[in-house]
Amino acid sequence: ELLNQSISKSEKGPVANRIFYLAVPPTVFEEVTVNIRNACVSIKGYTRVIIEKPFG
Repeated sequence: ELLNQSISKSEKGPVANRIFYLAVPPTVFEEVTVNIRNACVSIKGYTRVIIEKPFG
């Protein structure tokens, strides 16, 4: 919710799209994406999640 509030403060105009670029290990991917869905979905545009392939 704090992330959503912070993002919302900088959104201006009728459309505000959100893109989240994740570089997280597979063990936390589900938890992170569920939290984005529950707390950070854009009301004024689209929300996208980009997943960086983990190395190592």
